[in-house]
Amino acid sequence: MMQLDLHCHTEASFDSRMTVDKIADIARARGLDAIAITDHNTFAVARDLPGEPQQGLHFIRGIEVGTDRGDVLGFFLEAEITTRDFCRTVDAIHEQGGLAILAHPFKWTRRLAEDTLERVDGIEVYNARGQGFSRWNSNDLARHLWTLRPQLIPTAGSDAHLYAEIGRGRIAYASADGNDLEALLRAQSEPRFHRRDSSLIPEARSQFTKLTKQPNLKQLLRFGRHLARTGLWTVRGAGTRSAESAVSVTEESG
Repeated sequence: MMQLDLHCHTEASFDSRMTVDKIADIARARGLDAIAITDHNTFAVARDLPGEPQQGLHFIRGIEVGTDRGDVLGFFLEAEITTRDFCRTVDAIHEQGGLAILAHPFKWTRRLAEDTLERVDGIEVYNARGQGFSRWNSNDLARHLWTLRPQLIPTAGSDAHLYAEIGRGRIAYASADGNDLEALLRAQSEPRFHRRDSSLIPEARSQFTKLTKQPNLKQLLRFGRHLARTGLWTVRGAGTRSAESAVSVTEESG
């Protein structure tokens, strides 16, 4: 069984302090065979990751780009992505021979443009932090969308910013050649999703880390709002709206 966590952050992200070495140690201890390093808008750490497995653990050089249409994960990259335009980001990933994946596509919205789906290679079907503050079940929506668009490559990840989160979201393949992870993902050979949702507490801690790394009034206010929403969400509970009634794919590209 080949197990991959395809969404993880390091100290290069503005809201994490994890180091690659410790991430690797924990990933191995939790039975992972591969992990993707996908820092926010930077390739600084992923650029230097080894191409060969280290003590049985494969690294995928990646990035998470915040675009005008939401976050996009890029896998198997060789260079930085500097644009924040969605279409140009996807093109830049493809120019490097990489895969472009919509990260947690329904964390903030229930609507996706048709041409957004046509441009990317896949969607993050499960994200351990994917629920956020949404009043709908965002991971169920992503899983439902994948059933409607099975040509899209499915991925799963912890979206870990803290060591405790590593491996909470993962995708597994019963039989696989770990020497070609890109081919493995493209083949979509009976993937299995391992799900363990993170609470909103790690999200709040990430916001605090961001405040300490980028101290300013705007971030302080954002952190305060996040704490207030976390408290309210804890009382109200998660959304349960069905995937079939909530997902919306539109023709518009805006």
